[in-house]
Amino acid sequence: MATKPADEDEEWEKEPGEGARPWENPDGPRLIAIGEGERPATLLIPREADRSEPRPLVLLLHGYGSSGEGADTYFQFAAHVNELGFGLILPNGTEDPEGERFWNGTAECCDMLDTGVDDAGYLRGLIEEARAHAAFDKVFAVGHSNGGFMAYRLACEAIPGLTAIVSLAGGTYANADDCRAPSTVSVLQIHGERDLVIRYAGGPLKGPLGWTDSVPGAEESVLRWAERTGCDLNAAEELAPIDTDLFVEGAETSIQRWREGCAGGTVHELWTIRGGGHVPLVWGTEFTERILLWLNDAYTGEVTIEGDGVE
Repeated sequence: MATKPADEDEEWEKEPGEGARPWENPDGPRLIAIGEGERPATLLIPREADRSEPRPLVLLLHGYGSSGEGADTYFQFAAHVNELGFGLILPNGTEDPEGERFWNGTAECCDMLDTGVDDAGYLRGLIEEARAHAAFDKVFAVGHSNGGFMAYRLACEAIPGLTAIVSLAGGTYANADDCRAPSTVSVLQIHGERDLVIRYAGGPLKGPLGWTDSVPGAEESVLRWAERTGCDLNAAEELAPIDTDLFVEGAETSIQRWREGCAGGTVHELWTIRGGGHVPLVWGTEFTERILLWLNDAYTGEVTIEGDGVE
C-alpha cells in the first residue's frame, strides 16, 4: 500500500503532471485539434472508427491548475478509446494570473477572481465542433475537483445530448435555484471522506475575494439530482465495495445507488472513499474501469452490476 504524506493534502490537490500520450502510439486513437484562440483542445476518436456510426462522447474536465492532458494522465481514459469506441475531448480551462488553469463552474468554484468567463459556452462549442468530425450522440461530462463543479454546471446549462456527469471531489451549486435549466441526467459523485480541500460533508471555500457560500456535501449533491428526477430516495441499493485508492488498504469505496422511480432511466450513485483524500491514488485500482463501465451503462440504459439489496 502506498503511503500518503501525513497532513500534507496541499501536495495532493492536483492531478499529476502530463505523462505518456496514448495517441502517440501508431496504433493509438486518432487525434484531432479542435477549438480556437488561446484554448485549443484535443479530440480523440477510435483509430478505425466509422465516423458515421453514432457513438458516445466523453468530456474530461481537469482540476484547478491542471490541463486536459494532465486529467487524462490521471483518469487514463485515452488508453481505452480504441477498445471501447467512444470519443474523448481534452479541453483546457482559462489561465489565472499565476498561470493556473481553472473552470468557471458553479458560483462557488472556481472563478476565484470573478472574470465571468463563459466556460459553458466554450465547452458547448467544442462539443458542436466534435460532431462535425464524427456522429456523437450522448455526451458525458467527467471532472475532478473544479472540473467536477464544472460538470454540475453543465447539467444546468441545457447541453444538447448531455446524458450523465461524473464528479470526483466536486460539488453542485450552494443555492439550488442557481441551476437555471436542470437536465434529466444520471449523476455519479465520487468523494474521499478525508478530503481537506473540498470537504465530503460540504462547507465554504476560501478564495482571494473571500469565503463562498457553503458547498453541498457529496451525498447532498447527488441526492439533489436524484430528487429532481423523481427517484425514491428511500430505495437506496448497497453495492459491493470496490478499490479506487491505493493510499487506503482493501476495497475502501462503498457504493450507494438510487434508480427506483427515476425519470428517463437515470441512475444516481455515491461512491464514498473511506479514508480517501482529495486526489486518491487511482492507478492500478478499479477506478478507471468502473467509471467507464458506469458510463457505458448510462449510454446503453443497462445496469450491469446489481446491488446487494435495498436498505
